[in-house]
Amino acid sequence: MEFLYSLPRQYRNNPADNVAFLFNDTVISQLRQIVDGVGRPLWNWNALASGEPETLLNVPVYCSPSLGNPTAG
Repeated sequence: MEFLYSLPRQYRNNPADNVAFLFNDTVISQLRQIVDGVGRPLWNWNALASGEPETLLNVPVYCSPSLGNPTAG
């Protein structure tokens, strides 16, 4: 969550209009498995039915196969 709060307020106030995540397939696959403390996924699958991008923490997510995998450090 720190990364969202590192953005200026005008971008954080309505993330769906101002911010998006860009990940590769490997990272998306891992993120889809994360759940909160009561077992609910953080990934929003419902957006697919409406034609909207999938979201993570209410922020749109897009896939780019040209992105590399993250590294430690």
